Amino acid sequence: MISQAESQLNAGQFDEVIALLEPVLRTAPDDPDSIRLLRDAYNRRALARYGADRIEDAVADMARSLEIDPAQPDLRARLSLARERLDRLKSLR
Repeated sequence: MISQAESQLNAGQFDEVIALLEPVLRTAPDDPDSIRLLRDAYNRRALARYGADRIEDAVADMARSLEIDPAQPDLRARLSLARERLDRLKSLR
């Protein structure tokens, strides 16, 4: 399963990695490979969504990634900036 998730992640199939590993993380919350791959899938999907101006979705992915692995100071900073941008966009509506 881990090798399948790695292949999917490398192919940019972030949704598939997330669907595969979220249930694994619920049953084995301390599995380092699942944590790493799931965290990376959420981070990469967040970047793709941010780049596509899907800021709210990107913020949700970043927040989930931090729930999975809180030791990501760079992501915490990016999340703060993304939330600020989202707030600005919402104020313009």
